[in-house]
Amino acid sequence: MFTLKTLGRLSVSALALAALGATAQASEAAVPTLKVSYSDLNVRTEAGAALLYQRIRGAAHFVCGEQGRSLAEKAQWQSCVRGAISDAVTTVHSPLLSALDAGAAAQQTKTTQRR
Repeated sequence: MFTLKTLGRLSVSALALAALGATAQASEAAVPTLKVSYSDLNVRTEAGAALLYQRIRGAAHFVCGEQGRSLAEKAQWQSCVRGAISDAVTTVHSPLLSALDAGAAAQQTKTTQRR
């Protein structure tokens, strides 16, 4: 079982190597990561979970780089961000954080379907 001390830093990784334009095989390519500190937050509260979620989203956007212009580039970027956020949220093991992520994912799906 993890404690807040052992999870004081969270690694957000970008999963979509295609978004990075990598041509090397996955075993050879380095997947970028960014540490997100949350030792100052209580993720058992709504406010703490919400602030951590904002930090994770920001880190995912940073790690995945700029969104491209073509539909394919946009889809790759969204996949990278979504995967990085999902992985980070799973790592924390916080029901409140997971609920925030589920709500954000559902909202993103609705927005994407309207386009």
